[in-house]
Amino acid sequence: MGGIPRGGTSLTLELLAAQPGVFGWPGETACLALAQAIWAGGAPNPACREQIEQHARASLSMALIDMQDWNIRAGGDCNAAVAASPQVERLALAVVEACFAAASVRGALAGCVFALDRFLAEFSDEPVLLEKTPDNIFAFPHLAGDPSTLWVITHREPFAVIASLQARAGKDPYASNWETSLEACIGLYVRYARRVIASMRAARSALVAPFETICENPGELVSQIAGNLRLESPTPFPVTDRASDRDAWRAFTPTERWKVFAFTYPVRSLLGYGGDYYGRTEKIIERNLDLPNGLVVTPMSGVFAEEDASRYCIAGEAAFSVFAPRNVDEIELDLFNPPVFGVSNQLVVARDGFGEVIGGCEIPSGRLGRLRVRLDKASPAQLTASGALFGVSVSVTRAVTPVASIPGNRDARTISLVASDWRARSRSASLSVAA
Repeated sequence: MGGIPRGGTSLTLELLAAQPGVFGWPGETACLALAQAIWAGGAPNPACREQIEQHARASLSMALIDMQDWNIRAGGDCNAAVAASPQVERLALAVVEACFAAASVRGALAGCVFALDRFLAEFSDEPVLLEKTPDNIFAFPHLAGDPSTLWVITHREPFAVIASLQARAGKDPYASNWETSLEACIGLYVRYARRVIASMRAARSALVAPFETICENPGELVSQIAGNLRLESPTPFPVTDRASDRDAWRAFTPTERWKVFAFTYPVRSLLGYGGDYYGRTEKIIERNLDLPNGLVVTPMSGVFAEEDASRYCIAGEAAFSVFAPRNVDEIELDLFNPPVFGVSNQLVVARDGFGEVIGGCEIPSGRLGRLRVRLDKASPAQLTASGALFGVSVSVTRAVTPVASIPGNRDARTISLVASDWRARSRSASLSVAA
């Protein structure tokens, strides 16, 4: 199972694990995400095997032991399965072995699924084994069509997801690395929603369920999945009593609503959260905007802040929210291609929120380059009398995961370039803004 975080995977796990013949791991394993991270920069470097194994042990121990223990102490099922250190050790080594034995990320993930199946079988002999981690959605394109695996994908309305993300980040110590800024939550939503939409186009390989359907008609979902798994006599499950997500927008300010509507429109409309979903026009919901007077550039995803506030690292793709006054038609930033990454020539492309190319450059290894983004050539997400709101993405040829690529480097982030502050050129003056 996978999908949008805070979008129904836990509730669906509860529904399905209550069925006869099904065992559901009571939490997240992050197992497939680990395999993808190891392969994020291509095949892992054999010289890094020891440090990869250490990273795998630490990652899986946190997910399978520490998080489970915290969930139980926070009021979860006291009888829930908790892995022992030797079991986690075997799983970690099996995942790393699968990554090194594979010739592609698809092969690595297939080997990881086999290792996860053996791990779950240590806790139950039920014929159906269920594991849910929202990040599984990123493995779906590589594993879709596997006849031994049924995929269940969940999604939810953006305001409810963002509100839940922000609330959870303040309570759960294992969600402390979640970004709570509105733009970062929007970026997370859009990133996962795009993968959910792709899975919807592969209907034969995945069952896709909206959160509202899971709550309001759980019997239909259970019956459908039970039929696919050939389970007999599915157990009834009561309808969940909860407030409608259609009113979740009321907890946000008009300006926050404006941003959420603008940046999520391309994905939420395809998920069924456009048009008349909210029962009133979006213009009414967005009244009384409080907009900035100058240029504001805010990271949405794929950005890692450094201790030096004047620079940061970007992943294989980074997204930014840009509010530009009418006199600003071009923004730029400096990018450095670290020679330690071993990428001889990094091709950088900037696109607007609708996929149109609005800038680009090439940066040789060990050199500094400049990316210029033409906002006057971009399609804005929203227009106002004082300026325009843009979504800008920056993508590169290749990103690197240092822990899997560079001996002695323990950094497990996926990184491509080091970036400076954004700068803006205007028709009348030169402005500067820190991302």
